[in-house]
Amino acid sequence: MRLSLKHRRPQPSRKINTLQDKGLIEKVRAAGNDQRTVLIEVTKKGSTVYQAVKKAIKKNDLTIEQSDVDGLIAIDE
Repeated sequence: MRLSLKHRRPQPSRKINTLQDKGLIEKVRAAGNDQRTVLIEVTKKGSTVYQAVKKAIKKNDLTIEQSDVDGLIAIDE
């Protein structure tokens, strides 16, 4: 993961934690004995935000402000 995201080691974990704190993803421990393996699942809220952003991009409205993201996140709150 570190190489594909081109970040120092803790940054991907911080980003994942931020997405989890916003309710967009969930961390799920994998079955078995290896507790180092964590699966990431998109929540209903995360899927809603993703679909709204995807729709905006398809319409060629590529200007997405932080207030737009905040509004999308607030949909399921």
